[in-house]
Amino acid sequence: MTSQRGLPTGTRMILRGGRLKKVNGLLISCAPLALCGGLYLGSGIVPATAGSCTETGGVGSGIYTCTGAANAGADTTEDLDPAAGVDLEITTDPGFGIDTSTSGGAAFDIYTTGNGGSVQFTDTNASNITGESGILIDQTPFSSVGIRSITTNGTITATNGFGIDVYGNSDDITIEVNDVSGTAGGIDVENDGFGVIDITSTGDVSSTNGIGINTYMGDPFDTTTIDVVNVTGTTGISAVSRNGSIGITSSGTITSTTGTGLFAETLSGYSGYIDVDVVEVDSAGGGIEVIHRGYSGPATVTATGTIDANGGIGVDVTNRGTYSAVEVVDVNSTDTGIYVDDDGFGAVSVTSTGTIDAGNKGINVQSGNLTYDVTIIANEVIATDNGIEQRHYGGGNVAITANGLVDADGLGIDARAYAGSENIVITTSDVDAGDDAIEADHYGTRILDINASGTLTSGNRGVDAELVNGTNLYVDAVDVDAQGDGLCRDHRNG
Repeated sequence: MTSQRGLPTGTRMILRGGRLKKVNGLLISCAPLALCGGLYLGSGIVPATAGSCTETGGVGSGIYTCTGAANAGADTTEDLDPAAGVDLEITTDPGFGIDTSTSGGAAFDIYTTGNGGSVQFTDTNASNITGESGILIDQTPFSSVGIRSITTNGTITATNGFGIDVYGNSDDITIEVNDVSGTAGGIDVENDGFGVIDITSTGDVSSTNGIGINTYMGDPFDTTTIDVVNVTGTTGISAVSRNGSIGITSSGTITSTTGTGLFAETLSGYSGYIDVDVVEVDSAGGGIEVIHRGYSGPATVTATGTIDANGGIGVDVTNRGTYSAVEVVDVNSTDTGIYVDDDGFGAVSVTSTGTIDAGNKGINVQSGNLTYDVTIIANEVIATDNGIEQRHYGGGNVAITANGLVDADGLGIDARAYAGSENIVITTSDVDAGDDAIEADHYGTRILDINASGTLTSGNRGVDAELVNGTNLYVDAVDVDAQGDGLCRDHRNG
């Protein structure tokens, strides 16, 4: 039935199809839309233009199209709760926008029930999506099927919450976005199902009071992949996985305002690997921290730019996996520049081609009894404690090369390898140390070989070398300027 209130006396109007709208407290059926506008005008009411979503695939289809420009005074939350088993597909038309920051609530709040289908949000029209929170997707309880997918090339802004917050316990969660910002967090994702977490951002992801990007992978043995440009938060990026692998790539700058720049952790021995590949990190706390407890894969960190850690360690790696590798250029830190604690099953490698400027030790590498081979290659090292410190309890060889100046208030280079190791080879240029320029203790089976092609300046000994169980001790130093002994050698087997 159609209401005819407000029409001229004696006029009848029959309208078929269209949508129900409320005017002056009455429901009216409007078709076409232009005629609806006429009814609004006839009633003295002018509708506000607002972004909204309509189930264009038919009632119960789960297929929605979002249209209309954003209007902060009229927009309300798009609360989409499909029936169990229904796939939800949301797309936008050109010009769509939504702003619920005035009315309150999220721009999109999507909840799927048990045995629910997939959720796919696709915006290829650079839409502006604004709310107290941006896009929320929650899947509860457990469901064995259904991906969660958000794709947008626009801007998502949360004025009092998360830019994107997704919880799933079924299948893959994939997010492909441009710019995302939120007060409580930029992007927050948890997957307790059987799929991957895959986050890609081509713009800026930021949070004023929370973590820029925060992920947690629960029970599945799947991979968390984060590929971004610039990320800012109290912690820039935090990724934790119970049993899976973690890969993080950033082509811009990761910034933290209070905590660690980038944090990645695997929780169990079933975990695969952690791979971090970034350019710049600017952190109020530590720069990069990696904790890998998985037995089947490595922990690797690569940084092609500068790591600034203004409140902690520049690069901090704990590994129980197959091997660990750190490759950086410049590291500036208030604590140790690079710290590696490897109790895994393979080689340990640290390379710096720039300058390490540390408020504690420059490079500190500790390797356990199941590791094999330790390689440290540095350029310039500046440290308020020891410049390069190394302790190896495993097998194979230790090789330390310093191509530039090692300037340390403590020991310049402090190397020690215990029983089970084979060779220690130390190659340096200039070393300027408050204590011994080079101190090396070898309890392994073969040689200790020290070569210094530059000047060794020390407040104590130039070289202090001790070979306990090995076969040969070699020291070749061009120029030594020491307050104590220039060279102290102890070869107990010869």
